[in-house]
Amino acid sequence: MAASAGVGVGEICFFNDEAEKLIENNEQFIFCQEEISPEMVEIVKSKYCKGVITARGGITSHAAVICRKLKKACVTGISNFYKIIDIIPITNTGINMIIFVLKRPCFFIM
Repeated sequence: MAASAGVGVGEICFFNDEAEKLIENNEQFIFCQEEISPEMVEIVKSKYCKGVITARGGITSHAAVICRKLKKACVTGISNFYKIIDIIPITNTGINMIIFVLKRPCFFIM
């Protein structure tokens, strides 16, 4: 579900420590999580975090609300979220949303 409009391009990132390392190295990333918890907000706020993809949630989820406030792209409720972990190319279309994961980096438009 398209939860916050925008475009994000960056390396797929699944772990907090990996995100912190990407921030230190000034590298853009798409933060992929089951859901966004309050302790992850600082990572999402980083100028290097270009978008968020979550496995759970919807338009009123924590990830969606935070991303709209920060004007960052966010897609929630991706049922085949774990296919990204396997680096299998996926396409998920919905209302004005396309996600492409082609190895790395990830690119999505809404």
